[in-house]
Amino acid sequence: DNFPYWKYIQSTYLDPIAQGDTPRDMLILGAGGFTVGIHDKVNRYTYVDIDKALKDVAEEHFLPEKLEPNKAFVAASARAFVHSDTKRYDFILIDTYTNTFSIPQETTTREFLMDTKKLLKPNGVLIANIISSPDFREKFT
Repeated sequence: DNFPYWKYIQSTYLDPIAQGDTPRDMLILGAGGFTVGIHDKVNRYTYVDIDKALKDVAEEHFLPEKLEPNKAFVAASARAFVHSDTKRYDFILIDTYTNTFSIPQETTTREFLMDTKKLLKPNGVLIANIISSPDFREKFT
């Protein structure tokens, strides 16, 4: 089953977007198991992950079926992708963990965040899953 934060993102952001009549463009940086938007057959998803084998592994071992036509996979670093991409998105999720407690340094820079922000359409939503405390208890947060 999905991580609790994915369920929150799904119910709070993706489900309301899916209710509309117009397909939206969704960018998922850090494809994980391709579960964000897994049941959405309307909106257009672009999943970006540095692991070239991820799609084949996920389709063979984790997903109930192959990615649908409204879902594309790009094997690239998130940093390189957002720096060079020219498409605009209604929704962007930054979820670039290399494991449970590690985020690639290249996705924590101001430049990366500014490049990502440039990819948003007007009124677009950007969400970042980061290692932090929701109540700002520790110095890092």
